[in-house]
Amino acid sequence: MRFTAEGVPCMVGDRHGKTKIHGVWMQQLTPAPMYMVFDEKVRKAGSIGKSLACWDITHGNLYNWSADNLREVDKGWIKQANTIRDLAALIDLAPDVLEATITRYNGFSKDGKDLDYGRLPTYMAPLETPPYFAMELTPSFINTQGGPRRNKDAQVIGLDNKPIPRLYSAGELGSIYSYNYNAGGNIGECFAFGRIAGRNAAREVPVLLELI
Repeated sequence: MRFTAEGVPCMVGDRHGKTKIHGVWMQQLTPAPMYMVFDEKVRKAGSIGKSLACWDITHGNLYNWSADNLREVDKGWIKQANTIRDLAALIDLAPDVLEATITRYNGFSKDGKDLDYGRLPTYMAPLETPPYFAMELTPSFINTQGGPRRNKDAQVIGLDNKPIPRLYSAGELGSIYSYNYNAGGNIGECFAFGRIAGRNAAREVPVLLELI
């Protein structure tokens, strides 16, 4: 049921959404649907879905999440049940599997050692205070470092390893930084490859397409 060290990005094996699998850095494997499961203590601890202040400034206050998460329970965004087995039925999971997963996780929390994913003890607490809750999560990306390859002339490279005529790219899409997320690096890449792409695109000979 668990598939990562929840809640600690960039600290335990995760590098901005990338994980090393069999020695190769690749995108974190995220099953869908997936759920955040928590108990009454976590529900009372504070807003689960509150956005950061910087997000509100740049995108506007898209939704004012309740401080106790009860409004979202009423909306049905967060499922609630008195037992783990009943919660499993609400989210279409095998009750035995969910119960065994939480029992194992609770043991790791109490021992202070996550044998499955190495989650830090300070980020672990047993889930044992009913009622229990589950909120469906959606996979997302923080940026678009990946994408089509480009060469030094900012030309996009096709599957045949040759430049695709008249197609250029700059910035994060096809970034030269690969899986590394660089603070300010993408802006510099936009400037550098944007300038290269613009110059080379300007040298292209116009092509007139005959309309049929």
